[in-house]
Amino acid sequence: MQTPEENSGDEEVAGDKKIAAESKSQLAGGRTLPDLLFVTEPDRLKSAVGDAAETAVKLIKDAGKDVFELGLGADPWKAVSAAASGKAGVVIVGGYDVVPSVRLDCLPKAIRAHVQNLADPDDWEVWNDEAYADVNRDSFGDLPVSRIPDGHSGDLLVAALTGTATSADATRFGLRNFKRPFADQVFLKVPGSETMLISEPTAVGTIKVTDLNASNLYVMLHGSSDNLGSYWGEASSGGYVEAMKTSCVGKQSGGTVFAGCCYGALTVEERPHELATGDDPTIVPASDSIALQFLAKGAAAFVGCTGAHYSPAAGAALPYGADVLHKAFWDHLASGHGAAEALFNAKKDYLKVILSTHDPGIMAIIFKMWRQFKCLGLGW
Repeated sequence: MQTPEENSGDEEVAGDKKIAAESKSQLAGGRTLPDLLFVTEPDRLKSAVGDAAETAVKLIKDAGKDVFELGLGADPWKAVSAAASGKAGVVIVGGYDVVPSVRLDCLPKAIRAHVQNLADPDDWEVWNDEAYADVNRDSFGDLPVSRIPDGHSGDLLVAALTGTATSADATRFGLRNFKRPFADQVFLKVPGSETMLISEPTAVGTIKVTDLNASNLYVMLHGSSDNLGSYWGEASSGGYVEAMKTSCVGKQSGGTVFAGCCYGALTVEERPHELATGDDPTIVPASDSIALQFLAKGAAAFVGCTGAHYSPAAGAALPYGADVLHKAFWDHLASGHGAAEALFNAKKDYLKVILSTHDPGIMAIIFKMWRQFKCLGLGW
């Protein structure tokens, strides 16, 4: 027979479990969010994830947040940005087949004219969502934006909407290519006391799933648009070594990931310049993307590039300031901002690098870096 004290303890545990279960049925795990505008197209979202689409919309509305239901007009960005005026930010719900992303030419015409002979793997074009927050219609976002991609998985969508966010001052995880030592200085900005790992020797077989369940994760490795499920370091003997892949990602408890990896936040198979005008990109399944696996397993946000990332090799100068953007993100996150707002403010800081540069080639790289980083997940 249980004593009253023992019974009380059981009830307390049961109560904790009930609270945890209820938080998983609430937007953002029940945490307080700013006044955000959520944007989706319900019918297309249902085509992508089935009944989870209705669950998603209900979660948002039950939390008292506005849902802008996207029409099928020729200029969806104009209508959304008008509705976003006065909001704290915009959250896009669904993949590019639900809410289209913009095929953005990163370069001003004057700069492109000067870099015709400067090759870029993406022809200086990237996927970008800032048009949904372009309140004053000057082609630049005026508010923070995040996108919750669905990867055609209802589980991923609901997990990203209901996940909690950890505090910015707990544990950290860092992993960099051994030829990118500048990342060590960035890692000093990341809250936590854990040591930066280097690839090689760190590789897929040496990473523990529990290592990645940190409050703050910073990854500076190689990525590829042809395989979004792996990141690579470089081998001292030459070639590349697989440093991280989707199977490394286990259960998350609301951490924020920043990846300085090429195509780290790409969630479709095609890059903009690979598609003919009017063609829709192919959605990458949740199981085939490191970024989507982090969100599906409970990470609060994943920040990364939709194109090739420019980062200097060991001993090289940093004329385009990749480190400025990376450091600024962690500074703003540590000051209490969510990932979407931290990225928005970091891009403002990065503008100073653009304004202090006059070489057209370097400016082209800076403009691309500035426009291609995006926040995935409910990063608030």
